[in-house]
Parts: sequence; C-alpha cells; structure tokens
Amino acid sequence: MTTPILRAARPGEVAAIDRVIRRAYAADRARLEDLPDVTEGLAEEVARRTVIVADAGAGIAGVAICGSAAEGFRIFNVAVDPGSAGAGLGRSLMAEAERLARENGHRVMQLTTHVGMDRTRAFYARMGWEETGITGNAVAMRKRL
Repeated sequence: MTTPILRAARPGEVAAIDRVIRRAYAADRARLEDLPDVTEGLAEEVARRTVIVADAGAGIAGVAICGSAAEGFRIFNVAVDPGSAGAGLGRSLMAEAERLARENGHRVMQLTTHVGMDRTRAFYARMGWEETGITGNAVAMRKRL
C-alpha cells in the first residue's frame, strides 16, 4: 500500500467515503443489532463538516468527519477500511482532527461511540480520551487539549 496522504475530501467523493465507512463498520454491524447507521445523511455531513481522508493513491483508505458543534469540537466519525487496518491511519486521522481543533482555538474534543465497541473504546483511551458517561448504548468521550 502506498503511504496515504491526509487531505480534505473533494466534491464527488461521498460514494468512496460511504464505502470506507460501511466496510469499517461491517463486523460491528453484524454483531451489534443496535448499532446506528452511521452513513445515514452522509452527503449532507460531508457538505457541512470538515472531512479528512487518507488517500492511498488507489482510493480512500480512511476518513474522519469532524468540526465545531454546539458543545465544542466533535469527532462525528472515524473509519479505516479493513484492508488498511493496522497501518496507523486511525491514529493519523485522529491526530489531524486534534490539530484542527487546536488551530481553531478549541481546548476540548468530544465524540460518542457504541458501548459494545470495546476495541474502539480502548483505541480512544490509548490516545488520551476519557469516558464521561454512558446513556443507553452511547458512550460519551472527551479529550482535553
């Protein structure tokens, strides 16, 4: 695999972003019946949020959707294609989102994940995120910058 370049998503890449997200969540969707559809409204999200893609030359290998929200800077979705897992793309995408948050004056980042996504929760914890509450199947997390 070519070393991916992180860049802003381009118009017309919604289908490729959708494909990455669907592939990234496929295993969790198969075992978690209450996992929400994170691709619903994706075209609108891409149009109004900051979308960072990991471009591997032959296509998009990862994506982070983030931006300012009422409660501060938020990660709305991070997904890495399973074929590119283990290459550090998730960590790189999160670091770029953190850089953008700092650049825009934010001191805290927030995200929500699913209570049953243990590997994802552990990944965030290793990156300095703390769980701040659980409501139903949603785990709220925060990282102070």
